[in-house]
Amino acid sequence: MVGVTKRDHFVTSAMARPGDVVIMTKGAAVETAGILASMFPEVLERRYGKEFARRAQEIFWLQSVVDDALTLAQLGLKDGVTAMHDATEYGVWGALNDVAEASGVSIRVFREKLFVRDDVMKVLEAFSELTGIKVDPFASISEGTLIAAVRRGLEDRALELLRSRGIEAAVIGEVVEGKGVYLVDDGSERLIRQPGQDPFWPLFFRALEMVRGHEGG
Repeated sequence: MVGVTKRDHFVTSAMARPGDVVIMTKGAAVETAGILASMFPEVLERRYGKEFARRAQEIFWLQSVVDDALTLAQLGLKDGVTAMHDATEYGVWGALNDVAEASGVSIRVFREKLFVRDDVMKVLEAFSELTGIKVDPFASISEGTLIAAVRRGLEDRALELLRSRGIEAAVIGEVVEGKGVYLVDDGSERLIRQPGQDPFWPLFFRALEMVRGHEGG
């Protein structure tokens, strides 16, 4: 993609700075659930009923960060929001690693702050049960989930702006000196590397194989 804007009127994933806080919108695995629910609604109908299957297909339309990004831009660029990145391939873990590497910083993420929408989690559970493939929602493709670095002190305003647009969001971590992404969980820290494979793809193709086999039978 090529875009044109005013000089210094943009941010990239390479501009996060130590001292920033990290915000996640919409939760993890949005794209995973949206695609699965839209492609294989019969799986959800059998597990949860037609009404849930119909509502779950609406997750598909959350796959855009345009509103999220434009809303955060109201804080001001560079002195407000310093970096933004869509959590596409490899999901939230992938996006966090991308930002940390591009910006030359380390990111500490707090386990208790991470979240997954209830409907997304139900979709993942249904397809994990169908396929026997367990999915880490934070490693799975999630276009529509925005990872953003915001100057400390502006996080409450950032969340207020997002929620005024109906966008669920939370502060999930902080930018510090160093390298890599670390998950802080019950006082311990664990390095979170870039996932070697996005779990969506084996899950999707296994579901496709099983649904087609069921239809053929």
